[in-house]
Amino acid sequence: GGGYLTQAGQIKNPLIRNNNNDEMFKIKRFEPSESAVSNINRLQQTSWKINEQITQTCLRMLYSHIREFVSEIEINESKYGFQIDYNGKFPEFSIHQMQEWQESLWLASDMLQNEANKFWHAWCFDWRGRMYTCSNLLSPQGDDLSRSLLLFGEEENLDETGWKWLRRAVGRSYLKRPIQQSSAFTDDEKMLWDEIQSAMKSKAWRSIDAVFADERMRSLFHKVLKLVVEDPISAYSVWGEGDIFRKKAEGFQRLALTEAYVTAIGEFEKG
Repeated sequence: GGGYLTQAGQIKNPLIRNNNNDEMFKIKRFEPSESAVSNINRLQQTSWKINEQITQTCLRMLYSHIREFVSEIEINESKYGFQIDYNGKFPEFSIHQMQEWQESLWLASDMLQNEANKFWHAWCFDWRGRMYTCSNLLSPQGDDLSRSLLLFGEEENLDETGWKWLRRAVGRSYLKRPIQQSSAFTDDEKMLWDEIQSAMKSKAWRSIDAVFADERMRSLFHKVLKLVVEDPISAYSVWGEGDIFRKKAEGFQRLALTEAYVTAIGEFEKG
């Protein structure tokens, strides 16, 4: 179970990484149980697909960030030769991270163009028994961008429990997100949004449940979410500003979650 099927793949990515013999006791560090093997096989049978709408938005935002970064670079000549000066705020990402984001988006775009509807990850253990995807690209364990690009390959209808946790996830994701900069909302709506933020401040699930149970609050929340989905670039200050292309970012996941919620609401209203 687990890992790659071919010998070349198994040599590069063995089922258990760094599982060397312990020098003192002459035993393997880790031997997976039947339950562990069963679980890793279940992960490998899980199919994934690309979120097309999120991919297009991520591409536009990444290229915008790259242009902004490059615009702050100056090449000047001095008596020591040419030197490169960077005049902007020090970025929270490295060139390596930028390259990985580009590779993820290129791969996602290629899958969409070639109508590769589903794909699967090979998984492996580390020597402690933890499970990881063999590839970091488009991994459900990856960073904000990688996770936002993914959808489960198999769809499931939402039941009452599913709706409850979808609302809770959306509510939690918009905690501390502002709408004050957007001209799409009235002063009264901005004041009501402040009330929503205050109500969710405790982070208790019952607080989020209460927000969605209140008709005025729920109606405004739906307006915010629909605005984000209809024009994510114009609504960037609402869902993503300060929370994309950095460590521990959640902006793109928030956008993907918003799209999933609005789509579900639309299908529910259609019956």
